Amino acid sequence: MEVMVYDSLPAHAKAYVERIEDYTKTSVEFIGTGPGREDIIVRRKKILSLNK
Repeated sequence: MEVMVYDSLPAHAKAYVERIEDYTKTSVEFIGTGPGREDIIVRRKKILSLNK
């Protein structure tokens, strides 16, 4: 199963990522989903926008 977006991850995988975030008080921005370089989910939270 090829997963390219966070919302497509199984519920238990999302719960695991969220547990890591709670435990470390840090956001998880990159999630590897396979052996290749392209097998990664980039999950960045927008903190500040300078565009008006």
